[in-house]
Amino acid sequence: MKLITKTKILVLIIIGILFTFSPTITNWLRFNAENNDVIDLDTENLKGSEVSERIYIIGNSGWLDLKNDGHCTGSGTYYDPYVIKNLVIDGEGSGSCIRIENSSVYFIIENCKLYNAGGYPYAGIYLIDVENSRIIHNYCSNNSMGIHLEECNYNTILGNFFNSNEVGIRLNDCCNNTISDNIANNNDYSGMGIEFSNSNTISDNIANNNDYTGMYIQYSNRNTISGNTVNGNSYWGILLDESHYNNLFGNFAFNNKIGICLHTFCHSLLMVGCHDNNISGNSINDNSEYGIQFYSCHNNNIYLNCFTNNRAHACDDGDYNYWDNGVKGNFWSDYTGLDEEGDGIGDSPYNINGSARSKDYYPLMKCPIPVQKSPFETLILITIISGGAVIGVATILLIRTKRKRIQ
Repeated sequence: MKLITKTKILVLIIIGILFTFSPTITNWLRFNAENNDVIDLDTENLKGSEVSERIYIIGNSGWLDLKNDGHCTGSGTYYDPYVIKNLVIDGEGSGSCIRIENSSVYFIIENCKLYNAGGYPYAGIYLIDVENSRIIHNYCSNNSMGIHLEECNYNTILGNFFNSNEVGIRLNDCCNNTISDNIANNNDYSGMGIEFSNSNTISDNIANNNDYTGMYIQYSNRNTISGNTVNGNSYWGILLDESHYNNLFGNFAFNNKIGICLHTFCHSLLMVGCHDNNISGNSINDNSEYGIQFYSCHNNNIYLNCFTNNRAHACDDGDYNYWDNGVKGNFWSDYTGLDEEGDGIGDSPYNINGSARSKDYYPLMKCPIPVQKSPFETLILITIISGGAVIGVATILLIRTKRKRIQ
């Protein structure tokens, strides 16, 4: 009987230890999923069969030919889209792995491994004049571009992995598309880029350790760029060039050379600068040159951002940029002013570097961005508490057992 009791207690202690240390394993797996140099979705995980030839679809009728060849299912309607799934395609160094043109039917490309597509403008997935597509959970590596959209509207690119391409995702002359929850790391030029493209939503993506920029927005207006993480890119985290009326909020830009940059390049033909963009609620930290930089840009609004530990938080070489909303400004970790009224706003302005001689007239004393725990962090906290509780119960039982033996 005593042996059974001891065994139960020992089992409880082991379970408690496993509960306590399992977050370390979980966090390690999460870190590798987001930051690993090579995201390895091998053919076994994809459950796919090798496809020797590339896929080329022209027009809605081209889908019927593909279906007859056994490479897709569905009928192209909203409730029964065509589906290309679980394929492994080698681009063989030239052309695209999957190329679709002039298509308006509903379709999904899912869980495919696409690699070795070479030469501009080709890509792992290349869409021209396409709408109603969903590109989800694919792995694109060693391509000229992972996914390339031209003149495409109302498409969704969701949860894909881009590694070691020249550019992970590129949109050109595209409107009303959603680019969300993708990971674009270690690409040769940029994780993501949009050009001459308006009214797109780019949200909750990760673009880390790309050789030039995490994401760039060029000659593009009225886009929403939110909740993205751009970390460790060799030059810019997020770059806006000649782009207007865009809304950047809730992004995390850290460990880049410049976190966020609004710029007019000398080779630009338009030369009207970046104007009327809204930049708020972003966390801009630990960038090696500037947290945010403006060059030949005007009439932009920058407020409720958090600038921490950048070499220089900001540089404004534009004009008429507004560093507060008339009530609240930004948090600057090197602000030395006082808040004698205790209202959370500094009593003296914060001076912005640059030729514009701009000021934040309402600098914040605390970072306005709440520290939110991710689901993984919440799971870790719950697990540690649970593990501690199990070990605690086991310890109490062990003490009681020893007391009974003494009595």
